[in-house]
Amino acid sequence: MAARPKSVPLQVALGAVVRAERHRLGWSQEKLAEAAALNRAYVTELECGRRTPNLATLVRLAAALGMALSGLLGAAEEGQRRR
Repeated sequence: MAARPKSVPLQVALGAVVRAERHRLGWSQEKLAEAAALNRAYVTELECGRRTPNLATLVRLAAALGMALSGLLGAAEEGQRRR
């Protein structure tokens, strides 16, 4: 029986997507935090996979990054399977 590939926690994959999209925009963590009405330290923790955002925060992040919420979550889910 083949071993099932391990996946990363969804919060880690989400953090990687947020970081990648922020870099794509050329934004600092401070700029993203301001655009999403969040604290910069929270953005840092989120990007490192140490925070699990609630739905309202996810909506604000997606909007700030110019993404649909479904796109943000879909990218995170895809990233979770690829790692």
